[in-house]
Amino acid sequence: MRLLQDPLNQRVLKLLVESELSVKRPSRLLGESPLKIWRRVQRLKEEGLVEESRSVHVRNLEVKLFRATSARYIPRETLEYEPKEDTLKRAYALFYEIQSKILSLLHEYEVIPSNVNPIDFCVATELYAYAKLLTDEDAQKKLKNILDLLEKCSYASVILRERSYEQKSVGIQLYFKCVTRHFHSWHF
Repeated sequence: MRLLQDPLNQRVLKLLVESELSVKRPSRLLGESPLKIWRRVQRLKEEGLVEESRSVHVRNLEVKLFRATSARYIPRETLEYEPKEDTLKRAYALFYEIQSKILSLLHEYEVIPSNVNPIDFCVATELYAYAKLLTDEDAQKKLKNILDLLEKCSYASVILRERSYEQKSVGIQLYFKCVTRHFHSWHF
């Protein structure tokens, strides 16, 4: 989705995840014209990323309030790449399986109930999904296999050169955390 690659759209969505707002409020907060924000919100609405949550009357005007339809947006194309090295391909395939399980768990909680704090809801569902997955024996085996494969790949030897085995193991774990943070960075 190209819409999610635009920094202004990302900032608008972030505000609409945090609370329902009229177009005027993000306009003031982001320093953009109301017309520009209105057009962005309409495009996001057409794609199903934003919804009109309700209308309120302010004096003689009807003001439409909008909110994000989900707490997380991960552009599909960010997940569609494949390494060239065979060892990394195998490790990435396992990682992709784990990512897919996390995404399917999070997908169950994609719609934010109107009676909850959106940020708390997002944090609670993420914690639940990660805790549920990382305590799963199958996921733990896959993570161990990923670490073993990464220790054998040519890039790990460059990154971890001249370190003891214990330092290498810690380094690989840090690398894996960086990769998961990269995946996780697409959350708002």
